[in-house]
Amino acid sequence: MAGICNLCGLPNELCICQEIAKEQQKAIISVVKRRYGKMVTMIEGIDDTAIDISQLAKILKSACASGGTVKDRIIELQGDHKKRASKVLEQNGYRAEVREMSDVINMPWISRILHVTESSDISLKGVSGMILNETKNTILIDSKGKDLVLAKNVIHFTLDEDNKEIDGKIVSQRPENRINKKYRRN
Repeated sequence: MAGICNLCGLPNELCICQEIAKEQQKAIISVVKRRYGKMVTMIEGIDDTAIDISQLAKILKSACASGGTVKDRIIELQGDHKKRASKVLEQNGYRAEVREMSDVINMPWISRILHVTESSDISLKGVSGMILNETKNTILIDSKGKDLVLAKNVIHFTLDEDNKEIDGKIVSQRPENRINKKYRRN
């Protein structure tokens, strides 16, 4: 006798949980330059546990003919494969967005205006203020006269009037290292 899915209640052969989860996810693809000039394609935003992230990583590694790994539900592929990865994700039913790095990442951020555009903490979405300090994992801003500490790994943000969104996970490092780091510009 076939098993029954715990989420949708359908037999495992007819289960549609993974298909529904795919439609609700938005894969964000970016390329960063790592140590010794090595390029790494990062695919994030696939947070639903109904999706087998290891199987998806296997499909992407095979399609891109590269090595890679999964860390904290972020797929990392060795090399610059953003176009191929985007195509493969869309063929497998995911929505994919390719993000480009901005020149503003390599500049000091103190006294610049930060605007949170996206966050896993919904209370932070839309928050803005002047940056007072930055550490490896946090950004301190003055928002309407109150000091507010933002964790980098849960926010996407823009600086000043620049429309390019920055993923906080990518810049989770000391400011002095971030300023000197070389990022791939598309």
